[in-house]
Amino acid sequence: MNKRSSSRFLLFSILLFLVLVGVGIYIQAPQKLLHRLVEHQLNVHTQEVFRDTLAVKKVYLDRHLQLTLIGVSAYAYKNDDPIALQVIRIQSLGPITNLLIQRPLLFQFVGLKLGEYDEDAINGTLRFQNGEHWNMRLEADVEQLSLDSLVWLNPTYLQGSTGKLTGVLHLALAADEAPELHSDLEVVKPGGKVRSNLFDLLAPYMPNKQQIQALIQSDKLVAYTTADLEIDWIKPEEVGVLLRMEVPTYNLNINLNIVIRVDNLQGVLQLMQLKQTLDN
Repeated sequence: MNKRSSSRFLLFSILLFLVLVGVGIYIQAPQKLLHRLVEHQLNVHTQEVFRDTLAVKKVYLDRHLQLTLIGVSAYAYKNDDPIALQVIRIQSLGPITNLLIQRPLLFQFVGLKLGEYDEDAINGTLRFQNGEHWNMRLEADVEQLSLDSLVWLNPTYLQGSTGKLTGVLHLALAADEAPELHSDLEVVKPGGKVRSNLFDLLAPYMPNKQQIQALIQSDKLVAYTTADLEIDWIKPEEVGVLLRMEVPTYNLNINLNIVIRVDNLQGVLQLMQLKQTLDN
């Protein structure tokens, strides 16, 4: 988030607070009016991401000015393709006025779902502090997240992939600090399937590249029994990746512990995007 985004968020916080107070929101305001005001302001300030599709079933503001949103849904867009998002509940664990006075505010979210998969859920917290030295920290627990629901990230490499992801995700961003990312996600037995071209990305880091050539050239979905992916981005210029995967059909037991320079990673991502564009 840059200074412009931070300023916009602060302006949104001020406007929301003034509107709520202006209508006597200390519980006396009509519930329907509160609902419309909050939903409208959220759509105004997420227009670039959700394109006026964000909806909230219920909105509550208690006497401590803690805000609760029930049944949040929206469509995010990637290359004009809509991706359905749902959250069962979002709740501030402190007064929403903290955003106005630049104090940290902790939000708890329950039941974040991607796509149309009812069994998928991500729960966690988001801590945000507004102002010139803004910062945010996301802590999420991933429970049985279907790989199917992540196809929109890159259909060329993920289309047809199956398996249930479980694990944790930590992300920290700040105005004057380098990003910090840690994730530890695994798919346990019976595993699932992934596209063979995904292994093409691993070839440069394999000790014996010929070991996976037959797999890459098969151009089909490949069964795996277990997979474990850890990502650590604790230095601005380096990302650590630990990947373990068992592919019994090809007698592969992949165990990679590598460090990728960020400029090299950006190059890989650009090539992936180019391939996806050509395939489309």
